[in-house]
Amino acid sequence: MTLNIRDIAPSAASGGALADRSQVSGSFDHFKEQDRATRIGEPTQRRLFLLAWASSRSRSRARQLLSLLRRCISTARRGSRLGEPEFEPSKRALKAFLKSNFPPNLPLPPPEICRANRRWIARKARGLPGDTMVPGLFPDARTKNARLVLSLAGEVGTSRALERARNAYDPNRSHFARPSSYHAHDAVACALVEPNIPRDVKTALIRNFCADTRHTRGWRSRRKTWQLWRWAAERGLVDGPP
Repeated sequence: MTLNIRDIAPSAASGGALADRSQVSGSFDHFKEQDRATRIGEPTQRRLFLLAWASSRSRSRARQLLSLLRRCISTARRGSRLGEPEFEPSKRALKAFLKSNFPPNLPLPPPEICRANRRWIARKARGLPGDTMVPGLFPDARTKNARLVLSLAGEVGTSRALERARNAYDPNRSHFARPSSYHAHDAVACALVEPNIPRDVKTALIRNFCADTRHTRGWRSRRKTWQLWRWAAERGLVDGPP
């Protein structure tokens, strides 16, 4: 959809004079009070109002045109094209999901919302599940949750998600090893939310990890794995722990 100045304000586009500012000042103040939440600055609001008023001296018509102009500018500033569904509320929900603990205590976002926002989520993920951070080593909760969203969107892939999950607790994944690494709980969680992995495969994966009592894994690592099992079972991704 393309806005044409002749369609919005034909009288202004044809050289007609704008309404006297003193005549519309009271009406503009009324509209401004009703639109405190707008992201458009007051000078821009006033210009839009005068343009809308010039196209039709009717208050109701001016209000409709002004509302259309505001929505067009607000939509353009959010980077989405006119006519497409807006994902702004979903984007706010995803940001709240990223800020949660790991594993997140919020409901999993729908895969279609994850796919619609995968570009900026990929920047937050800073790599794939199990990747170390530079600088630093361990990804924080926000980074792990961003990788979860990428897996929900199908960006990681079934085979790659399974491979990284199965290698999450290898003996060489330690901060004492060279190169340093970590126990990739995020890779396990990403495999559990991957939509294309069968439920029985996910259940077998997490059950085998929780049965692992090797001395190379400390009690904190094993406790986190049990936490992931309970978390995934509560969301219906796997069968529950015994």
